[in-house]
Parts: sequence; structure tokens; C-alpha cells
Amino acid sequence: MTSGSSHADICFTMDSNHGNGAPAHTYVFMAWVSPDNYDYAMVCDNQADRYGTVYHKRNIAKLDVYNGEEKETFQFSMRK
Repeated sequence: MTSGSSHADICFTMDSNHGNGAPAHTYVFMAWVSPDNYDYAMVCDNQADRYGTVYHKRNIAKLDVYNGEEKETFQFSMRK
């Protein structure tokens, strides 16, 4: 995943059913929150109802809980 380039990284998370293999969520990687830390990314997705905006910070390195809801970790990305 990169930032500041002319392409987009479409990111897929781990599955939410602990083994079915289907990603639980998809988002567009926009930038790292801190260029020296790869735990948190700025992403765009359809979760404005949860975060207040489509552009928000997401922990992608470990299973996280945000407002009582589990957020799966990053698994792989595809680049266009």
C-alpha cells in the first residue's frame, strides 16, 4: 500500500466468521496516519454511519474494537 500515487489500493480484511475465507469488509487505502507507523491508515469506505465520515482512520494491523464493533485486520490489497 502506498500513498501519494496515481493508483488506488483496494483493501480486503480478514473474514468475520473466523474461517470462511470471505473478506468481512473492503475499503480504499488513502494514506498512512504516520509515515513511520503501519498500524493506522486513512481509508475511505461506506461506514460513515459509524465513523461520521467516509474518510477516517482505521487500525489495520490488529483486531480492533470501535464503538463496540469488531474491526477485522487487513489481509490483502489489489491495485488499479
